[in-house]
Amino acid sequence: MTPSLPSLVDFVARRVAERIGSEAARDHDGDLFELGLDSVDAVELTGEIEEEFGLEIDPALPFEQRSINRLVAALAAAPAQRPV
Repeated sequence: MTPSLPSLVDFVARRVAERIGSEAARDHDGDLFELGLDSVDAVELTGEIEEEFGLEIDPALPFEQRSINRLVAALAAAPAQRPV
């Protein structure tokens, strides 16, 4: 079962804030990489989401869905994801 949208938003925003700072992470529509996320952070974030929610996620997803809102929407809309 896919996690709820609010739980995904909260988790992703907290994890992003740990990496780029809480002020920058408040912009849920801003490009994560322009706000300061780097590729290592993005891959680690993917792993943390997988671990927290038991999902299998393509590591490229943060590079394709480059804001918190877009990333969360893609996660929430992916019914084909298999539990890890």
